[in-house]
Amino acid sequence: MSNNIDHNKIDNLLQFILLEAGRDEDFKSRSLGEIHLIKYVYLADLKFAEENNGQTYTGLPWRFHHFGPWETSLWEKIDPALKKINAEKQELSSDKYGNFVRWQLSDDVLYEEKRKNLPFIIKVTLPKYIQEFCNYTPELLHFVYATYPMLKAAPEDVLDFMPSIQTPIIEPKDKVIEPKLTPRQIKKRKEKILAFKSYIKKQFENKKDSNDEVEVIPNYDETFFEGLAWLDSLAGEKIKPIQADAVISDNVWKSKARFDEKL
Repeated sequence: MSNNIDHNKIDNLLQFILLEAGRDEDFKSRSLGEIHLIKYVYLADLKFAEENNGQTYTGLPWRFHHFGPWETSLWEKIDPALKKINAEKQELSSDKYGNFVRWQLSDDVLYEEKRKNLPFIIKVTLPKYIQEFCNYTPELLHFVYATYPMLKAAPEDVLDFMPSIQTPIIEPKDKVIEPKLTPRQIKKRKEKILAFKSYIKKQFENKKDSNDEVEVIPNYDETFFEGLAWLDSLAGEKIKPIQADAVISDNVWKSKARFDEKL
């Protein structure tokens, strides 16, 4: 759900984001690239939508593209919006990332001018995100990918910013019932457990009382192996190894397991 696209809001928001980064005391954190600017605009829309019944601030039709939220017209507006405030633009290249662009600008007066035009929820929350993640791409992307519009969508879906509704707790259908033991079986089980515990305790005491480092060689008797078998049985049946091809349905994107914390 979204409003009509407001280009003036988008320009002001992009400019504010860059100016907020320019206030960082760490000079290296002040420059932002396209990926950072886009994701911070997304977070601004997300916080605004949480208080406005799913309506975003910019009205952009966000999509789940590749691995994250994307909007082409926003990407096209970055360069002209930042040129309007004479932001410093650097065109860089690396063997790992190829060609990329970084912008930077520090101006406290202009910052206050852009800030006063923003809704309260955005100018309070968005600076916290920018201060926390700066231009640290992996951390920012990890946070964005885990937001609820992303977790409810499949690749190329239009993102739904309607705040999530708490899902009811679903009781398990089948309860595991432990088999009942006879009094004799219970007694023998307790005896084996106590014998195993006593053996372990004695080994530690022997090592503690000895001044020299000695290798403690376990007594691999019937009690020892029965104790190990009992411990293994607590984990349930052993998983039998198989060789197979895994086929994952596209329905996994809409699975509750992606967004329901109780699953």
